[in-house]
Amino acid sequence: MTVAPRQRVIAEGGVVRHAGTVTGTVDATLVQDPDAAVPYRPLRDRLTAASQCYARVDGAPRPATGTAVNQGYQTLFTGDGTSPIQVFNVDFDLTGPGGGQQGIAFAGIPDGATILVNLVGTDRVVNTYSGGIDDATDPLNALRERLLWNFPDATTVDLTGSGHFQGSVLVGQQASMTTVTLPGMNGRFFTTGSLTHTSAQTGVEFHSYPFDGDLPDCDGDEPVTGEVRIEKTDATTGDPLPGAVFELWEETNGTAGLQTSGADPDTRLGDTCTTGPDGVCARTVEPGT
Repeated sequence: MTVAPRQRVIAEGGVVRHAGTVTGTVDATLVQDPDAAVPYRPLRDRLTAASQCYARVDGAPRPATGTAVNQGYQTLFTGDGTSPIQVFNVDFDLTGPGGGQQGIAFAGIPDGATILVNLVGTDRVVNTYSGGIDDATDPLNALRERLLWNFPDATTVDLTGSGHFQGSVLVGQQASMTTVTLPGMNGRFFTTGSLTHTSAQTGVEFHSYPFDGDLPDCDGDEPVTGEVRIEKTDATTGDPLPGAVFELWEETNGTAGLQTSGADPDTRLGDTCTTGPDGVCARTVEPGT
């Protein structure tokens, strides 16, 4: 881990694990661990595969639901107004005349839709002034937690300009170098390659806003699930009791115990579950349910 002169990494009381050496200023508890990266290595290939999957289906470009047009002063993404996943395929840079800054705008995006922008090509540049860090009037802010910018092919990605770039980023090429000089990145940032983070401005930050969108399913990438079950038996005889009715609830409001009503209840999942002749009620769900 190398931190440039006059820069520092602040972990805010956390731990930085490093497999090799550390050079530069790191405000954290440092733990030298030769296996520090081992748990994350499989993720790299999975991200590369996901990046390709989001961009292509059986080798052909994923069908687009909307159009992207570089109008010079801005690139306008126009959706179909109905699809739950709005897909845009872009084979040009998001730059103004002469490579200068431009705006980014979306139209025809239904409420709650996920936006997937596939920027294909080996070299891609985004140079924009759009996006404010906490500007509630900026329309991009309302989209950022369901917006993914996917670079499946690029070995060189330049993200520059004066805006706070809204949305998450996925760079799928493991031989890539992404250079970020924007004052802010507002979303999750995944790269399977390398990253240079540099700017002449002050206060340059990555803001790790979540990505809550629903992306296309990819073959061979089925979600992990498991069974949760209740077995109802007679307390005296131990015999199974059919006909007992249960509900499955998830703790979602941060308050201990189950709250089924009020302004902020926990979340009920699915219909009721009735025990069968074996006294068992079972549900197959994803981890964390």
